[in-house]
Amino acid sequence: PPRGLLQFGVPQNGAGFHEIGDLALAIAQCAEHFRAMFADEAREDEVAALKRECRALELLEARKGAITVKDMADILRDLGEDPESYSIPEGELPSRICMHAGPFETRFWHATGAMITDSSDDGICVWMTATSATDLSVFKPLFFEAAMPEMGPLPRGTYTEGALWWKHERLHRRAVADYHALKPDIRASFDELEREFFAEAPSVKKASREVKTEFVRDCWRRAEDATDRWIAKLEQRNYFVEHAAYRDMWDRFNREGNFPLA
Repeated sequence: PPRGLLQFGVPQNGAGFHEIGDLALAIAQCAEHFRAMFADEAREDEVAALKRECRALELLEARKGAITVKDMADILRDLGEDPESYSIPEGELPSRICMHAGPFETRFWHATGAMITDSSDDGICVWMTATSATDLSVFKPLFFEAAMPEMGPLPRGTYTEGALWWKHERLHRRAVADYHALKPDIRASFDELEREFFAEAPSVKKASREVKTEFVRDCWRRAEDATDRWIAKLEQRNYFVEHAAYRDMWDRFNREGNFPLA
């Protein structure tokens, strides 16, 4: 098989599974060895997977029985019990749920997008950032029945002119240079949008395809307009990353991505 893929067999009867019981047995047999086959404990430790998972579970348990879309967005943006003390460049392990890259080999990655699925009897609404840095992004709605919003060309591994994801990097990469000073105001304006989106979405779930499509396009347009306004503000500021190793990391990322930031 291609690199990174493993093949394994499951019991079949002629053209396929004879009944659901056969499928359940196959799943059980595979599950028994799944962790042994696919787990990478060293990598799990490097990305603080258990710590992040336990923190997420703790936050979910506290909201059990009354979890909202906003709760899920807040959890995906969680920076721990003392977010004011959080310093993006510090710490070799990425121990926060909200993932930011840092100047260590174990932290040369960050959240490049986030998704929440809100499923109920009225339908399914999928909330996507489609941009990196969950705490510097806006969750926007999608419906399976509705047309997709305009996001420009598919973003590639290097700078892609006109792609929504790369446009947002003009906000993200400037904002993290002075994170604690800039994030509160960015978050306040984005939170205002999200409150409106989250409030309107339940009634749209039951609406026609045309109404859903218009709602999706309006939300994505408003979020992009807000992003454009913030990019314009940030580009008026002097861009400088004070932490030397963190600055070197972003200089490297920007060079490798052919990203014309500074």
